[in-house]
Amino acid sequence: MNASASIALWGLALAGGHLLLSSGPVRTPLVARLGARGFQALYSVFALVVFVMLVRTWWGDRHGGDELWMLRDVPALTPLALVLGVLGFALVVASFFQPSAMGMVPGATVGATGMARVTRHPLMMGIALWGLAHLLMNGWASDVAFYGSLTVLAVLGAFHQDARKHAADDGTLSAYFAESSVLPFAAAFTGRAQVVASELPWIGIVVGVVVAIALYWLHPVLFE
Repeated sequence: MNASASIALWGLALAGGHLLLSSGPVRTPLVARLGARGFQALYSVFALVVFVMLVRTWWGDRHGGDELWMLRDVPALTPLALVLGVLGFALVVASFFQPSAMGMVPGATVGATGMARVTRHPLMMGIALWGLAHLLMNGWASDVAFYGSLTVLAVLGAFHQDARKHAADDGTLSAYFAESSVLPFAAAFTGRAQVVASELPWIGIVVGVVVAIALYWLHPVLFE
């Protein structure tokens, strides 16, 4: 088996394991047996081990395999990829500064405020945008398998979590769903929500942008 296929299999294991463990028929009995914290520990260990194997396999063969596309010389796509990468990183970091009703943090608000007006899945959508940015700039088979699997996992994970929350909701989250969206800014564009600057976790956003820009400048040294 070549490296690109191995990367794709680890990516499939990460996505499949996430969807399986978070599905009702599997998650419910595990939570009943292990408790909420025990289940979170089990899931975290599984995700960490598989993710480490995915990164390790890709790292040894990055920019490897067939060149499926090469878009780095397209003038408009380089700044687009940079914007997507910085925005994605900012969403990921900001998600840890403001608990979401879609997350597992107790006491998180169920109102569509702050980041929820941008997207109700800032972590997942941040990973998806970051992955898409790298897919635009890296068309080698190993990179497509790596970044593609993370992007697909993030998007599928967000919609899967929505479905699970919908199924378990007693009406508490109805307004939240009506005033928010999975895709960033979709609710604002359609008039269902209005982004309020004062509600956003600006410290997290600024930290994410600064770190993303720093990594961009150090990219040739660290990752090429």
